[in-house]
Order: sequence, then C-alpha cells, then structure tokens
Amino acid sequence: VWITTAQSSQSIPMISEAFDLVIIDEATQCTLTNLLPLIYRGKRLVVIGDPEQLPAIPSITAANERPLSMKFGVYDYLDSFGHDHNTVYGTAARCLPRRHSDILMLKEHYRSHPLIIGFSNLHIYQSMLKLRRDPNTSLDSNLASLVPEGVSCINVPGKASRGSGNRSWMNRDEAEVVVDYLKRLLEGPQPAYFSIGIVTPFRAQKELISQLLDSGSIHKHITIGTAHAFQGDERDVMIFSPVAAPGMSPESVSWIEEPRNLINVAVTRARESMVLIGNIEFLTLRNSIIGKLARYIGGIERLRESCREEAELYAWMVLKGWNPNINEKIGDDVAGLTLKQDGANLAVCVVSEKRDDGFEERLAGRGYKTLLVEPRAVSETPALVLRMIAEKLEYDPETLLDILPESMRQVSSRSAETAGSVDV
Repeated sequence: VWITTAQSSQSIPMISEAFDLVIIDEATQCTLTNLLPLIYRGKRLVVIGDPEQLPAIPSITAANERPLSMKFGVYDYLDSFGHDHNTVYGTAARCLPRRHSDILMLKEHYRSHPLIIGFSNLHIYQSMLKLRRDPNTSLDSNLASLVPEGVSCINVPGKASRGSGNRSWMNRDEAEVVVDYLKRLLEGPQPAYFSIGIVTPFRAQKELISQLLDSGSIHKHITIGTAHAFQGDERDVMIFSPVAAPGMSPESVSWIEEPRNLINVAVTRARESMVLIGNIEFLTLRNSIIGKLARYIGGIERLRESCREEAELYAWMVLKGWNPNINEKIGDDVAGLTLKQDGANLAVCVVSEKRDDGFEERLAGRGYKTLLVEPRAVSETPALVLRMIAEKLEYDPETLLDILPESMRQVSSRSAETAGSVDV
C-alpha cells in the first residue's frame, strides 16, 4: 500500500498498471491533469468525492489551455478531460456507463450533531442522508456549559469593508465579536480535549482575526482559515464568520452564496457546535443558501428559548427530510412545530400536560391534526415520537428506521407495540 498526494507521485515508479487499485479521495479537489500520472499506474480506479464540497482550483486558465490543446491536436477532448473546469470526480462520473446513475452515494453520516447536519441534509442533500451517530452521545459536561449543542448564532450589526490593498473583504465588528467569544470559550471550564476552528470566506477577515488574537497561547488551540483550509477536516466547535453585511458589493455577496459548496463546507466541519457570528438581520433577508442558514439557526434559537425538547425533536424531523415550520400562528393559537406533507397538516407541540382549553378542536376546525408530546418522550424515546408523527401523516412508520442509529431502531421496534404506555 502506497499513500501519497497527487503532487508527490514522482517517488513511485512510472510503470503502467503497477497497482491493482488506485483510490482517489477528495476527488472534487483534484484536477484530472494532476492525477493522470497516478491513474496511469493503476489497473482499476476508485474515485471518492462529494460534488457539494469545494471544487479544485485550476492552475491553468481556459485562455491558456485552449491554444495549447489546439497546438497538440486535443481540442476536441477539452470538455471531457480538460484541466480548467474539470475535476477527477466529474470526469469519472461522465465515464461511467450510466453516468450519474452509476454513482454509489455514501448516505450514512457519523460526524455532526443532528442540528448541524440537519441543515445540509435538508438544503443540500435532498434529505437523503441517514444519521448513524448515536443520539445518546453527548457533549463533555464542561464543553456543554460553554457552547450550545448543534447550531447557534450571535447577531453583529457590523459593516463590511475592503481589506488592505483594496482586496478581499473584512468586517471588523464581526471579527472583534469572534475574538471575544473565543476568549470566553477558552477562559471557561475546559473539557479534557476539544478542538476549535474559525472559518471565513475571505482572506482579509482571516488575517484580521489572527491579528486580533494577540496571545500566542490562544493560537495553539485553534485553526483559522477560509473554507478551502478546512476541506476534509473537522473540529468539535466551528465559528463561522461570513463577513457579508451592508457595504459589501453585490457580486461579493453572491460569491459566498453561489455555488452553495462554500456554505456547506463551513457548516459541516463542526462535530458538536457551529456558531454563526455575523449580521444575522442582513443575512436573513438573503434569498439564498446563506439566508436559509440564518433563518434555520434563528428558528432553532427561538425553539431553545421556548422548549429545549422541541428543538431536539425539530432536529430529528429535519433529518427525516421533513421541513417543519417553527411557532406557526394558526388563527389565534401558536403551534410549536407544524408539518404540511402531501395535503396533510399536522401540529406537533411538546407539552408537560394535556391541554383542555379547546386547542385541538380549534386547530381541527382549521384543517390541522394535532399531536401533543411530553418532554420526556422526546428525550427518552424519540424514535417512538417520530413513529407517531409518521402515523398521523399516514406514512409507513417502518420507513423511519432508515434514519435511526441501531440503538434507536431497537428501541423503536420494542416500543411499537407499547405506544399506549407512553403518556402523550
């Protein structure tokens, strides 16, 4: 077994089919031309990558590549095998007999807290991911006292400005809040070990945050970089500084938003907690992936303030592929979570005791079914609560098992026959 980067293959003998198998990981980060020497050495090829992660950065522009390809008689191959706009992943997909239909998707997700991966599952991966992280795995008690589980946000009504040399972008107010938050995090009760990352789309902001962190000891605990620096990496806590705010050019804001890969990488590097620190009001108004992220986190923050168990249930519903509304007003009433699926309307409320104020009757008059759930049912048997939601929506509850870790599947199977014993 030889392990190498694409740039270090010169130490391997240039022999055709020297290896039975060549495996290329992070293939969206690789250009085909960089990998040709390794592909030449293999009998078979496995290409692993995620097109929703960051693409490769080409070292040759289209303006340089076109005349070269014409000079050497390979112009007709540029679209399929050229350097400028192709990755190994994209080229490999086009070479499969049925193209994208032949791609095997790795759907199981082990890394992130449900509220973190729930956003990307809903808005990036078309609700195809299956959570395989045991929900009973909780934060170190010290870390739990420092950061909210999953996602959270801090609103900074700052403004964006150009970096040095009128290049890149920065947001000083945002950077100062990031540094203050980080210092409070490191001054609190420390867990045995945890890792921190600060990710931002702009190099000028990265440099500003580094300058503000004047203590050399602080730097030892964290990594600061753009999303490209975190590709394929992960941290227990990720702080996301988007910079976008009044003062930034529309083109630069659009660069953050499209394609959505940058936001996806920034979010999914976090294992336990992802903190969005920025101009939330500005971001929320954006009709784009970053606007969806700000609204998603804002909704969860409101849920946390009203009911922690509803926030926990929201995470599982999102992972199932449902897109519940938060605190929707129905007539004169407010329902914690509402679902509208295939013509059926369902209001799910986490309550400590059964309501006898006519709440269910009023919602029924407006076309809503209701499900009242005790907080302990969400904490102790979330699989059973999901099963009851599916039954209310007239879904096959067995389809829920696809999203549950093995421990919860067993609980769901055992509890299916004893649903009446849970007081809901």
